[in-house]
Amino acid sequence: FSDETIDIYPGEVQYYFEHTLRLPEGSRTHLLAYVKWYKNAPSSDIRFKHRFIEPELSNTELWKGEYYEEGCDSLIAVHRILCRATKIRNIRVGKQNYISIMPLNRKFNL
Repeated sequence: FSDETIDIYPGEVQYYFEHTLRLPEGSRTHLLAYVKWYKNAPSSDIRFKHRFIEPELSNTELWKGEYYEEGCDSLIAVHRILCRATKIRNIRVGKQNYISIMPLNRKFNL
């Protein structure tokens, strides 16, 4: 992303595909995913705020319901997917709508 930070972002995989490179020393096949990444909340106060307001959602994070612009960051190797996650519900903080996302903490394997 343009801010040069390293962080974990949730996203929605649009599709998976195989890409094969044919090189003089042989073919190499890679499993890739095309992902739409969610935009982050403007601060960690918002991202983690609801943990104290609604204890039943304590393992979730708030993210904007919008996606970053699609680009080269949208293509990733499947082995770079950290874990699965699920969207719980929409939550409004002030005038902004967020989605509550719960990481499932299980390594993704394809």
